[in-house]
Amino acid sequence: MLGLPDDDNSSEGHVQDDSPMTIGAYDFGISGYFLQSEPGKNKSCRGRLAEFMERPDSSNSSMAFHLVIVCLILGATANAIIQTIPSQKGNPIFSWIEAGTTLIFTVEVALNLIATDDFRAYVTNGFNILDVLAILPGYLELVRVWILRSPVDARSNTMLTLRVVRVLRVFRILRLAKVARHMPLIGAFIRVISKVWVSGVLALVGLLSILTVLTGSLVYLAEIDRCDEMGLSCQGFDSIPSSCWFAISTLSTVGYGDEVPATLLGQFFASMAAIIAVLVLALGGALMTFDLSSFMHTEMLAYLSRSEAGLPPEDGKELLKMMCAVQESCSNVVSALVVQAAGQEEKLAPPSAVMLRSLEHRGQLLCIELQRCVFSEFLGTDRKELGS
Repeated sequence: MLGLPDDDNSSEGHVQDDSPMTIGAYDFGISGYFLQSEPGKNKSCRGRLAEFMERPDSSNSSMAFHLVIVCLILGATANAIIQTIPSQKGNPIFSWIEAGTTLIFTVEVALNLIATDDFRAYVTNGFNILDVLAILPGYLELVRVWILRSPVDARSNTMLTLRVVRVLRVFRILRLAKVARHMPLIGAFIRVISKVWVSGVLALVGLLSILTVLTGSLVYLAEIDRCDEMGLSCQGFDSIPSSCWFAISTLSTVGYGDEVPATLLGQFFASMAAIIAVLVLALGGALMTFDLSSFMHTEMLAYLSRSEAGLPPEDGKELLKMMCAVQESCSNVVSALVVQAAGQEEKLAPPSAVMLRSLEHRGQLLCIELQRCVFSEFLGTDRKELGS
């Protein structure tokens, strides 16, 4: 249950889980997604520029700017992809597009650097690193031209050029990662992964790794005996590492089909591995979905309780009271559902019991969604009153 902030600390807020997401030493914070315009008008030029660059919802011009940047990112990525088509190689229009997008992205990086008041935080921000990597291919292209003009052996020059061009094309595709900066939901998903990295992602990867080794070993034992008896080469299953490739493609539910077990026992092990993989991946996806919804709800309340949220303290308190009331009501419904499921689980067949458990989790998600609706409705009404 959420508590209301005290009068003396209402500007600081009650919810404390609003720290920016970090992966290693790099910050991928997405707080701008939940922040509303600050009520104060006496902002410095740097503050207004920072708001323009980081918060698309601050103004129509900021929203238009971010949409243009996203379109340029997609266009630059498409430009890099089309250049690999043999019939399109050597077309000068691609070089002009590359130069133009590099110039615009350079201006964007410069504006972000000017807007920041903490250079150390800027250089450790993951999105800023992605911005620099996005403009790097354009300047590496200039280095390539300089290398071509240097007096080196013609054959070595040609081979070096091919390697550099291929590396540059790969780097250009990395620009697509810039979209995460301008699409906060992607940033939210990255932050959820970072929060459940040890308890969720690493556990899932560890489990799949164990299953891969076990499946590869069992299939190897089932296939190698048949190959030895018939004197065959048994390509693809002649060792446990090579069998693990088949296990990975099976557990990932991809199934390339390049190698398949021929024995009945090997097919049985592969079938069991495929069934287990479907269950493990489905469970992992459901847990990630619930964590994402919970995180969005936590972020919303965290920034609502801060003074930068753009709401007067009394309105923030009123909204928190409404949210607490909604949460209490929803919690009572979910608790009743849990009790009902526990009481009926022994009397019902397994599919029905599983359905009740699914309804329980769905109820928790609906609680979060209902609180979000209350938040949006209150904020919309508050904005209308302020506008009038």
